[in-house]
Amino acid sequence: MTTASPSRLAAIGRPRRFGNKQTHPVRRFGGIAIAIALHLVLIWALVNGLATRVVQIVQQPIEARIIAPVKPPPPPPPPKPVEKVVSKPRVTAPPPPFVPPPEVHVQAPPQPTITHQDVPVQSAPVHEAPPAPAPVPVAKPVNREIGVVCPNSDEVRSSIVYPAEAQDNNITGEVTVEFTVDPDGRVT
Repeated sequence: MTTASPSRLAAIGRPRRFGNKQTHPVRRFGGIAIAIALHLVLIWALVNGLATRVVQIVQQPIEARIIAPVKPPPPPPPPKPVEKVVSKPRVTAPPPPFVPPPEVHVQAPPQPTITHQDVPVQSAPVHEAPPAPAPVPVAKPVNREIGVVCPNSDEVRSSIVYPAEAQDNNITGEVTVEFTVDPDGRVT
């Protein structure tokens, strides 16, 4: 381990010794010079009459005036009544009565008669159909009403939430759930 010099310790964070003389006296004398200059400017202003003007303004007599309250403008005159000019009603002729257009009976053109001509038709060769496949046994219908022995089955059914994505895409279907319950009551 090496020992550092005092100047190096000061550089790395050790406090300096403030009892030593200052190496830059300009800082100390510069502040004093500014304070003296401000005092000289203030004394010069008071001697040259700045204060006398302020005193003269303060010593002037105070004038008190009574200001009359502002009168509200007079209300506008009431509007003049407008004379209604009665015009004579125009006499118009009544509209002509509605006359329906005469009914015109149009006869439908006679239907063309189709005459039947016997044309010999060649029949296509008849192929025998392959035998029908054996009937598939029909699956047992699923019991839609499954009994549930659960004291809170209504609560469970009401808490089921349909997925939003399936609802947006109109995805529906049936789900079959199968599970086994142990004699101890555990679901496997």
